Amino acid sequence: MWPTLATMHGTLVLSLFAGCAGHGYILDPPPRAAAPRIRGDVKGVAGSAVGGISLWFNQGCTIGCRECTGKQDGSCWEQGPATLPDHARTWRRYGETWGDCGNSPWCSPGSSPVFSPCGRAGGGPIEDGGAGGTPPPGFKQNFDGINLPEHPTKTVWKAGDVVEAQWSLIANHGGGYQYRLCPRNSAQTEECFQQTPMEFFGDKQYIQYCANDEQLHVRNDNPGYFPACENKSRQEVPAHKVTTGTTPKGSTWMRNPIPACITTNPWHPGGGSVNCGQHDGTDQGDFMFPPVGQDYARSGKRLGGYGGATCDWPDQQGNHCWDHYEKALFRFNIVDKLVVPRVPPGDYVLSFRWDCEMGPQIWTLCSDVTITAPDLSTYACKANQCVPSADGVSKEVCESICESNRYVCDHGLCVQDEAGVPKSTCDAICLQSEPSMV
Repeated sequence: MWPTLATMHGTLVLSLFAGCAGHGYILDPPPRAAAPRIRGDVKGVAGSAVGGISLWFNQGCTIGCRECTGKQDGSCWEQGPATLPDHARTWRRYGETWGDCGNSPWCSPGSSPVFSPCGRAGGGPIEDGGAGGTPPPGFKQNFDGINLPEHPTKTVWKAGDVVEAQWSLIANHGGGYQYRLCPRNSAQTEECFQQTPMEFFGDKQYIQYCANDEQLHVRNDNPGYFPACENKSRQEVPAHKVTTGTTPKGSTWMRNPIPACITTNPWHPGGGSVNCGQHDGTDQGDFMFPPVGQDYARSGKRLGGYGGATCDWPDQQGNHCWDHYEKALFRFNIVDKLVVPRVPPGDYVLSFRWDCEMGPQIWTLCSDVTITAPDLSTYACKANQCVPSADGVSKEVCESICESNRYVCDHGLCVQDEAGVPKSTCDAICLQSEPSMV
């Protein structure tokens, strides 16, 4: 059973950021920004953005500009060409069809400048609460996330393995994202991170549900201890990769799988209280693009919306939605499978970069990982078994490939078919379909 909202204190409500700001953040590996105030399993934060974790970003960044301006409107008129394929678009206004993409960062993934690949406190040098640009508690405006200490939880990856990363959001501004690596003993510049973008593995993502009571205290700067967020409650969704028009050239970016609302609220183009399309988020036509399924944490709702920040904006009657905050909150993380590149063993910094389409914002946070030497043995998936192969992949990658294969039972035999089921399930089906011996 999902926890319900018990009480909402006015002091906490007032602390919710205002303005046009798409707050998103990596949660696994745990980011440096989580260390000061988030205790327990960092993944348990999900879409609640407690502890100031959502306030590290880059404001006023658009394609074609030499540097970010720190202002909500971008204030940069050196617009570069949009390179995003139409199939990867994520944002449009109510009543509009897909038009020109414009100059928001996602319109040319990875090409816009940033203040910092690890984010700046409050988004840059200018404090602007109307655009979400307020610093996290205990930090001065414009503090560089590069200078945050390493999170105490150690993350170790092996070169060549398939690993997981998770992120979440409290204010959905569409767009897409990428994970990048830079050696810790190198200067932590955007150029360094662009040299080693990580590859996404497979054609699936996962929605991992992590509901707990600590999420229901709006933007709590001092949350309690977060319980473990285990991978038992997962929902498989299709991945939407983008490799055309990206920076670095040909690198893979992932479209944000959660569509925002097409809202009828004139006060805010991305949400605003209960105005999620014409059917309050229960119909696929309520969203910027069709949702990939149901949101299991919100009864009757599709897997989309604006997130908890919806309640920061009044509807046309001036009402907020604090009394049913849990109906807007994303109580899940987005899980990606990544291939660890075969880089020299050592300590690395992982930069998560989310380029928005709604506005001129880029959300970046950094985590620390240690990469160990690869397993030199290679394997290939044959007959759904990993066998040694000179031109194969690591055993972990091979096992993931075998696991992702799908089969159907055809006259008592399992044959590969994309519309099928895992091999073990197919074997059981075939066994049950065999005629009994009399």
